[in-house]
Amino acid sequence: MYGLWLRKAAHTQPQKEETTVSLIGHAIAAALFGVTFWYGCGLLIFNLLEQAAPSNTKLTTEGWATAYAVLFSGIAYIPLDIFLRRRSEKLGIGAPLRGFVFALLGGGILALAIGGATALYAYGTSLLGTPFDNWPYVAHGGAAAFIVGVAVVAIYSWVSLRENFFGRSKKQQPAAVVAPSPATNPTEVAPAVPSETSQEAPTAQAIPLISTSIAEIVDALLAGKITRSEAITRIEALVEQKV
Repeated sequence: MYGLWLRKAAHTQPQKEETTVSLIGHAIAAALFGVTFWYGCGLLIFNLLEQAAPSNTKLTTEGWATAYAVLFSGIAYIPLDIFLRRRSEKLGIGAPLRGFVFALLGGGILALAIGGATALYAYGTSLLGTPFDNWPYVAHGGAAAFIVGVAVVAIYSWVSLRENFFGRSKKQQPAAVVAPSPATNPTEVAPAVPSETSQEAPTAQAIPLISTSIAEIVDALLAGKITRSEAITRIEALVEQKV
């Protein structure tokens, strides 16, 4: 009835709000079924512990029937959980899923803390030599709650970390600004290649017309300070000077 009321109210809202309200209804149903399912798991674990180490309270067939009945009553939690995750991811609406995850996570933390404290007290008093009446029964109940709490906290802590529920909402990363490389910069002018017909060297460091050796002329030519024609002219002048 609550789901029908939500659906009726959602029809009066814009499309996005209608979808959000629908997801809220699924989240509430999944949380209620989830509590029932995990409670049934706890009862089943409790019966297994009682069977492994019997207490003064006899384990009966009714106890097994109750555990299975509660477990199967909440089995719809599994498809509802899967549907809620996929639907929320597809629509990009995370608030209902966040509320569902935090509800189960909070319940798991309570079960872990209370069950762990109860089991620790029961086992601790027994180890210290001051056990209370029927302490194994209480210890088994606390241990079952602790195991269920650990399972729920582990599952939904992983979901919370994966969906980044503990941090801020995901922000779009700014695009990296890539500096134009020298080879692709259209405004950069490629260095001029010395031409054989050029009459002047492209540098301020002038080479004297008459060099002291052919090696200097060759070095200047290789460094691009003079052209091939200038190199030939200077070598000829050097040869004539020596002759």
